[in-house]
Amino acid sequence: MGRERLLAEERARRKAQLKKQERERIAWEKKQEALKEAAAKAERERRERERRGRKAAEEERQRQKRARKTAAKYTACSEDYYKMLGVRHTASTSDIKKAYKRLALKWHPDRNRMSATRTTEVFTRIKAAYEVLIDATERAAYDKYCWKRVQLAAHRAQQCKRERAAVGGRERGHRERRKTAADIAAERERKYQEWRRHEAALDRQREDQIRRGWAAAAERKRVEQETRKREAEAERVKVEQVRRERRQWLRTKAKTVIVPAVITALLTVTYVALGKK
Repeated sequence: MGRERLLAEERARRKAQLKKQERERIAWEKKQEALKEAAAKAERERRERERRGRKAAEEERQRQKRARKTAAKYTACSEDYYKMLGVRHTASTSDIKKAYKRLALKWHPDRNRMSATRTTEVFTRIKAAYEVLIDATERAAYDKYCWKRVQLAAHRAQQCKRERAAVGGRERGHRERRKTAADIAAERERKYQEWRRHEAALDRQREDQIRRGWAAAAERKRVEQETRKREAEAERVKVEQVRRERRQWLRTKAKTVIVPAVITALLTVTYVALGKK
């Protein structure tokens, strides 16, 4: 009777241990699933960041390409579109539309059939000026790369005209000194050097902008690389942690299952031997 009771207690204890081990196994599997989901989520986020970085870099390259194309387009321009439409540099969009409508009605080829060739040429130039000034982006590029240069050239032309008039005209008084050809040449050379320095400053500014864009792209690439390294290190730490937990679980299982099973087997053999005696 005592032996049966001990065997029943041993069976109940083993059953409780098995249930506990099953609960631990289920908890461990759930934890592994959570770790896998976290790793997959981190991988998706990393890929999304890489995709966004590539998209931003491509947009930056396209923007720089458009800027270079626009600069090349308006660098060769030599016309004052504001003067062509008869508006001020600070004119609003509505003023530009009104001026274009008035000039289009005046110079349209259908209304001037007697001089169609000249009116067609003038109307084409007016239309090109309107298309540039009505678009905010094109207008800003025109002001930056063409209008200031055209204004400087016009100012230089007016100065030269006044200087020629001063040289060729009569003296207005005995105190007024007439400019000589050497003075005019020196003045022109000075203004030309000022214009060259101004253009060089604009070129340096554009080059600085391009270099800053390249530096920003390199910095973004470096940050992305560091982020990938940190993520890889975190993944390695997670894998190492999972391995340690697995080894710990196996050791715990060996202590709680194998050793009690051996002890139970020895006790059973001992009880059987005592019963036979």
